[in-house]
Amino acid sequence: MDRKIKVLGVEIDNYYLDEVMTTVVGFLENDSLNTIDMITTSLLMAAEENMQLKDHIEQMDITIIGDIEVLAAANIQDEKRYEEVAQNEFLGTLLMYAANCEKSICLLVESEKQLEEFEEYFKEQYENLNIVKSFVLDGENQDVDDVINEINSLSPDILLASLQSPFQEAFILENKLKLSAKLYVGLGKYKKINQSLGLKPGWLSKLLDRTLFKHMVSKYKGEKGE
Repeated sequence: MDRKIKVLGVEIDNYYLDEVMTTVVGFLENDSLNTIDMITTSLLMAAEENMQLKDHIEQMDITIIGDIEVLAAANIQDEKRYEEVAQNEFLGTLLMYAANCEKSICLLVESEKQLEEFEEYFKEQYENLNIVKSFVLDGENQDVDDVINEINSLSPDILLASLQSPFQEAFILENKLKLSAKLYVGLGKYKKINQSLGLKPGWLSKLLDRTLFKHMVSKYKGEKGE
């Protein structure tokens, strides 16, 4: 199986879950901050039109495929990979590991409503998860240095972010050397959290996203002669 694939011109990782978790455990044992970004169809469509975002994605230490449509676009036919992505196994395994090994987490979200949704999800699924602090980052009119200073006073093991791209990627790459943490995981506008709470996105918008993504992939491959 190819461990590196390209979709819409963006190079991303395609590792099995056990390979990723072995690397993540290593990240959590060292003293530097490593970065992970969740790759969804919407993120790839945005990166296809934003070269800086594309560059930011490719600067991440690991990228995790979050939508099975991304696998399909890369002609990946591995059933195990489809199951891992469809069942959201990376995030579930990471949170279970963090809870069992008493890893501390700071949560970064972009609204109070989103914060409530995450807190409800964690309470229901991972009651032993150690969330030491939650921050609302809207990307506007905010002193990011104050947030960084507060994070550093806590020195969490994991920064778990669900922020709008490209702000999410820019935030961590611009401040990576300033932050006292071991692992940053960018989930983006991660639909599967909402789905697990019964807050499923409208079927029409979801269908349109998938259709647009497939159209963009087909057009890109045609232009590149793939």
